[in-house]
Amino acid sequence: IADPPAWNAVTPGPGGDKRANPAAIRKKRAGRPRKHVLGVSVAGREMRVTAELDGTRVPFIVDTGAMSCTIPMWAVREMGIEFDEDTPRIFVTGISGKPMMVPVITVGVVRVGSAEVEDVEMAVLDTQSTGLLGMTFFNHFKVSTDPARGLLTLEEIDLNAVAGVYGGLGERAWRNKFAYLNAMLAKVESHRGNPQSYPELEEKLDGMQDYWEGQLDALELKASRAGVPRAWRE
Repeated sequence: IADPPAWNAVTPGPGGDKRANPAAIRKKRAGRPRKHVLGVSVAGREMRVTAELDGTRVPFIVDTGAMSCTIPMWAVREMGIEFDEDTPRIFVTGISGKPMMVPVITVGVVRVGSAEVEDVEMAVLDTQSTGLLGMTFFNHFKVSTDPARGLLTLEEIDLNAVAGVYGGLGERAWRNKFAYLNAMLAKVESHRGNPQSYPELEEKLDGMQDYWEGQLDALELKASRAGVPRAWRE
C-alpha cells in the first residue's frame, strides 16, 4: 500500500503571491465580449494553444473531451508553486498506460487569448513538456472548433444556469472524486487486522487514514458550498 502524498501547492513563493486580483479581473471583464474566436496551431490531429497561467505562459494541447487539465512540472516550478504532504492527488493514466498518482493544483486565472477562467484544477505531470487543456477549463464555454482554419470559438455560458453542473463540474466528475477517496480509505481498512500486521504497519495505516479522511472532508466542504446533491457524494 502506497504512502500518502508528500506534496502540496503552496502559494505564494519567495517572490510573493503571483495570482491576479479576482475583483480586478471581474472589473476588467465588464466590457469584454462573451464570444471569443481564437487562433490555434494545428499539428496533425492536434490543436495547440498557449495559455497564460497566473502570468506564466504555458503551451497546451486542446482536448475538449478530457475530464481534467494537466500541467507540466516545469511550468509549476516556474510559477513558484511548492508542494508538501497536504496536497491532494488523483490517479491519471500516463503515456505508458499505467495509472499514476499525481498532485493537483488550482490555478487562480487561466487565460487563452481573450477567454479567462478562474480557479482551474490541474493535475501536475513531470512526464510531459506540454499541458492538456480539458473540461475543467472548457466547461465554462460552448465550444466549436475549425481545425482547417485554425480557429477555436468559445462562447461563455453561465454555469449556474446549466442543469446538472455544480462548481463547474458535472455528476460524473463529482462521483469520481468521492469514489476515489472512499476507495483509498477502503484500501487502508483492508490492511488492518492482517495476521502479518505489526505495530509499525498499524501506525503507518493510522497516518494514511488521517490523510485520506482529511482529503474527503475538504472535498465534502467544497461540494457543500457548490450545492452538489448528496447522492453524488456516496
